[in-house]
Amino acid sequence: MSQNFLPNNDPDLGLARQVNSVLEDKRSLSSIGNPLVHTLLKYRKIVSRQAEKHPVNQDDIWKRIEQQTEPSSQKPVKRIFNFHHTTKWAIAASVIIATLIGITYFYSLQGPQLVAQSSTSNKTVQLEDGSKVILRPHSKLFALKRDIQSERYRLHGEGYFKVTHNPKRVFSVETGNGRVSVLGTRFILSTWGRRMQVYLEKGSVKVETAKRDSTVILSPGESTSINEKGNISPVKRTEASEFTDWLNKQLIFKSKPAKLIVQELEQQFNISISLSQQASKMKLSGALSLENLKTSLNDLGLVMGGEFIKKDNRSYVFKPN
Repeated sequence: MSQNFLPNNDPDLGLARQVNSVLEDKRSLSSIGNPLVHTLLKYRKIVSRQAEKHPVNQDDIWKRIEQQTEPSSQKPVKRIFNFHHTTKWAIAASVIIATLIGITYFYSLQGPQLVAQSSTSNKTVQLEDGSKVILRPHSKLFALKRDIQSERYRLHGEGYFKVTHNPKRVFSVETGNGRVSVLGTRFILSTWGRRMQVYLEKGSVKVETAKRDSTVILSPGESTSINEKGNISPVKRTEASEFTDWLNKQLIFKSKPAKLIVQELEQQFNISISLSQQASKMKLSGALSLENLKTSLNDLGLVMGGEFIKKDNRSYVFKPN
């Protein structure tokens, strides 16, 4: 059987070993004085966002790399390994070079990866960097990119984030409306009701719109939101209980529109509720237990002066008395 080992003086193998040494020392790949490395790193930045939405196969990856790194007067970049090799150096080289062009790039080619999801109760998740997330019922957390410089996630639903402090990497969470970026802090982020809401408990966070055309910085005790049109609200001081109440299986509200309370119940119990325009504008104050759906709807109906009638398995409509 023929051997596929690369000779020790092979220049590509030498580069792979250099990459491996840099990674083991936890240094940046940009410290390698090699034009190919720099070109590949730039290429990774250009295509990483596209890769999240448009998966391609391994052959497509190499074709794009060769097109981007081939000078007009030189030969194409040599492909130093085959993904089907099973020999020692072929496997080692594939791991190193995959890291070189970005493990996170290969990772993102498959689309956002589901990290965790909650069902009918809160779920606590510990991330790879030591950060913890408590997901509200019927919420999902996806990983977009994870490496030594950044941790990017996407949230559907609501989550309480306890981010481990690391000044060398940025931790961010995206929604359809915008993004929250931190170094180490505690915050609550939600996406229900077709808007993004952020409350900061500790530390500091940057909140920016999806188009990156508007940004605010929150201090502890402050909140903001971004609506479905991409408009960011002014920063305001907020009672912590308004955002942390669900962690204790209750809903506390003070002069809050019924529409927003109903939207929160829809997230909590994975249902849909119909309100008339008049009912949705009612300002309510009080507290609701989130232990079970029936109790929550009965108590809210009493406060609103009516009752919630079940239409089908997952939908309800409010009928005033």
